[in-house]
Amino acid sequence: MRQNSRQIDPQALVELRQLAHPRRRISRITWRARIVLGFFEGETYRSLARRFRCAQPTIARWVSRFRESGVAGLRNRPRRSSGTGRRQKLLAVFLPDTVHKSPRTLGLARDRWTLQSLQAQCARQTGERPSLESLRRSLKRFGYSWKRAKRTITSPDPDYERKKGQ
Repeated sequence: MRQNSRQIDPQALVELRQLAHPRRRISRITWRARIVLGFFEGETYRSLARRFRCAQPTIARWVSRFRESGVAGLRNRPRRSSGTGRRQKLLAVFLPDTVHKSPRTLGLARDRWTLQSLQAQCARQTGERPSLESLRRSLKRFGYSWKRAKRTITSPDPDYERKKGQ
């Protein structure tokens, strides 16, 4: 370890102590400030990891971020988008157009849509294969009620309804 690795600017130390104050309500930033303050007060990664019940790389991450950006480095950074917005736009176009058509008109050998058949149809039409859960949530968001299809028995007999009633 370098000789001066635990040196800190006095103003930054004051800010850190204010954030890590013991009477302050625990938040993520307070917790992180206490970790970093412990490091700059001479504790080892191992003892900090034991005290805060986290891994040593976690300690290293927060110390490194504090060195780079000061107190602002202890705040959460924005995460990368998983593409959910793009997928929702795709489903907003695909679903209303598709669910109002019979699967038979699109060449499927079934009378009703299932999540699996909607997923397969979306993959055929758009090249994107959304998860079943994404489809279910989108159907709900667009106001569609998703229920299990009822199976009925019918007969080509013209007197079937009259006979069934007896």
